Amino acid sequence: MRQTRVRTGQEFEDSIPTTDWIISPTKPSFIWTGQGKNVYERIKSVGFDAHQFYLTEKSTFKKWDLISRVDNTKTADAKRYLKSKLSRWTLYSEPYFKVATRSNLNKIGLEKYNKFVDEFYELNTKNGTFDTIINFT
Repeated sequence: MRQTRVRTGQEFEDSIPTTDWIISPTKPSFIWTGQGKNVYERIKSVGFDAHQFYLTEKSTFKKWDLISRVDNTKTADAKRYLKSKLSRWTLYSEPYFKVATRSNLNKIGLEKYNKFVDEFYELNTKNGTFDTIINFT
């Protein structure tokens, strides 16, 4: 089941007149170092060492939903919200990575995972990776 904001966002995109915009959704693709078919396996394969877990050159940070037919500009995101929901700021998380299942978290252990995430955050804050990603999009 999709989230309501995902469903209504798609409905909104579909309602945009294509005389003015080209609907061309593009999303970032984060490709991490390490071996494995999912993020958990990749983190594990580098021994939970945040210094060995980084984005490869195959990663892309571009994100947009629409392209203007007039001047070819790309709009970062197209969303529709109810006026009643716009009375305060709402933050939606777009994680760099996540260990999506409790079974994977249990394989790592909460303390080990939290230690890895803390080290990952500190390292990427200091080395400028987060700023690069934010400024690129």
